[in-house]
Amino acid sequence: MTGDLYKAAQIYELRIQNNQNVPGSLANLGSIYTNMGRFDRAAEQLREVVRLAPTRSPAYVDLARILLALNRIDEAGTVLAEADKRELHTDQLLQLNFWRAFLLHDNAEMQRFLMQTSDVPGAEPLLLSAQANTEAYFGRLNRAHEISSLAAGLMVHEGAKESAANCLAEAAVREAEAGDSKQARDSLSRALKLAHNRDVVTLSALVMARTGDLSRAQVVTEQLDKLYPSDTMIQRYWLPTIRAELELQRGNPSKAVNILDAAAPLELAFPQTLSVPSLYPVYVRGQAYLAAGDGKVAGAEFQKIIDHPGMVLNFLLASLAHLGRARAYARAGDFASAHDAYEQFFSLWKDADAGIPVLVQAKQEDQRLVRAHAEQAKPQ
Repeated sequence: MTGDLYKAAQIYELRIQNNQNVPGSLANLGSIYTNMGRFDRAAEQLREVVRLAPTRSPAYVDLARILLALNRIDEAGTVLAEADKRELHTDQLLQLNFWRAFLLHDNAEMQRFLMQTSDVPGAEPLLLSAQANTEAYFGRLNRAHEISSLAAGLMVHEGAKESAANCLAEAAVREAEAGDSKQARDSLSRALKLAHNRDVVTLSALVMARTGDLSRAQVVTEQLDKLYPSDTMIQRYWLPTIRAELELQRGNPSKAVNILDAAAPLELAFPQTLSVPSLYPVYVRGQAYLAAGDGKVAGAEFQKIIDHPGMVLNFLLASLAHLGRARAYARAGDFASAHDAYEQFFSLWKDADAGIPVLVQAKQEDQRLVRAHAEQAKPQ
């Protein structure tokens, strides 16, 4: 109830030692370890749950999610196949299959899972939300916005207003990161009209900070701090991330880096809102080092994201990390690597909408880089 994952883990460990509801305690402990980024320990607990209670579908969901995070895609496929063999068909299992197909670059499989949503209660809006992230990953922000709106509408129709608000808040995060502040504010406004739960309020603070609405972001951040003083993910993951973003916007990158030290132990954690990715503190830290002029260290932060595709999945940060790495190489004076990284980003966004601010800026940066290199190469 308080969100204190450390204390909750201790209690479940004691319950297991005392043989109290062992499958349930193992499952809950596995979920907690997953949220905290302790994937190997979580996998150990959840494999035992699957052995003791083989019809418990959430255990398959959590175990497959962990294996994807560890880039063990084949093992995740085995777990999902076992769930299917036991005729466990849930919206979250379908979502895991969709994510796995994305990581395998299997568009046909992704479409097949989308077509199955009519047979699984609650699956259609969930998979549409996942598809919206995929569209945004490739720079198709307009289509992503349309699909998120459709998914949210279905959620409202099904009486799930909080889920709809989460969906729209996540869309606002994507739009803010793409530089479309106007659209991000519109999506956020729609989300806040539906719900003010913890996830929506948290993401609203992030969007406000990212879009330059610093005074409101500061107020919401302070509210979160007071409302959730013991919540592990709020206090040790989201608040450092949001406060660092605020300092970045204020022109204090070094202070942003220092603030993010508090998130370092949990930077590989999974936020409870699974479709908003882990590694957000890493992404903001990379931006902070860029702003501070340290291209080498910034590049290492963005590389962490690129090296963990099973954690960021199809969320926009996964493709923007390539742009961040390009900028880091440029800042470090490595023209060839910078140009190659820009080209990798442009390849990902080859079908992107025209006029997306972050894309326009990236093309201008690469053109300046090419011109500067050509000038240096001229004989004196």
